[in-house]
Amino acid sequence: MQTSMPTACVQCNATKLTRKEEKWGYTLYECAACKLQFWWPFKNPGHESYEQSGRYRDRNFHPQTKSLYHSQILFLKKPVKPETALLDLGMGTGRFLSAAKEKGYRVTGTDFEKDAIVAAQTVFKLDDVYDLDLESFFKKFPERKFDIITMFEVLEHVDGYSFFPYIKDALKPGGYFAVTVPNRDCWKPLLAHEGPPIHLTRWSREAIEIFLNGYGFKVVSIKRLPIPLRLLISYFNDWTKGILSFSTLKRVEKLIQKEPVAISKPGPRRISPLMRVLRALSFVKLYILFTIPATILYVYIWATGGRNYTTLYVTAVPK
Repeated sequence: MQTSMPTACVQCNATKLTRKEEKWGYTLYECAACKLQFWWPFKNPGHESYEQSGRYRDRNFHPQTKSLYHSQILFLKKPVKPETALLDLGMGTGRFLSAAKEKGYRVTGTDFEKDAIVAAQTVFKLDDVYDLDLESFFKKFPERKFDIITMFEVLEHVDGYSFFPYIKDALKPGGYFAVTVPNRDCWKPLLAHEGPPIHLTRWSREAIEIFLNGYGFKVVSIKRLPIPLRLLISYFNDWTKGILSFSTLKRVEKLIQKEPVAISKPGPRRISPLMRVLRALSFVKLYILFTIPATILYVYIWATGGRNYTTLYVTAVPK
């Protein structure tokens, strides 16, 4: 059971911690030794919380509508040797693995959300995928080895690192690990969506390098990736909610979010023609209202110190 305040860092067990801020009943601490920032209580809410969340439920029911991350697009641009074995940890619905399979990778994935795995199997026709948490996957398949292991936008979600030594052991000779995390050194309002209990840690270049070194990895590269303009536009919608929204379109958005939560009939939902129209109207609203102000803000935060870089994309190899 976690106490009202931490006695040591959740990653390195150092005891010198600095309180940074409070949010939604959680407190953010920074470790003086490893530079990791973590929210306390340090506890992931579990797969049920994700499956009932509007954001993740919509992703699971309509996986074909979701875009790849910028980091995943960059990864897929690399040339690939035939039958390169790729493992994606926290794979979600498998959209990335589906694209990687088309590219020529031999793909495997795991995620603790059962609905996401059902979507991967039914929509993207992936068969080597498992509804297991990270440590359980490695324990179930201790003999399996991979050329590349990826972990896109997952590390900030986990509430423990006992699975991490398995990653190094599961890499073939010459293999590498690719991981992305939110960059806490971006423009601070962009971190408003990066909070507990879904996101439990905040990372800097120094923090992620110390972390990986501690688990026997040598960092090969750290790239800062900018926030996509389309995502910044969607943030404007949240920042101005109730001010620039039209009542009709607000009702449209509520209709889109009112998808059935029923897990009794697993699998993605077919998008009706009406829902497609409503979804399109919602996007039209976003782009008409917010493209110009979002572009101005984007240029400003880029010109004032490169604070538009919201993601750290790291590649590392075993030492």
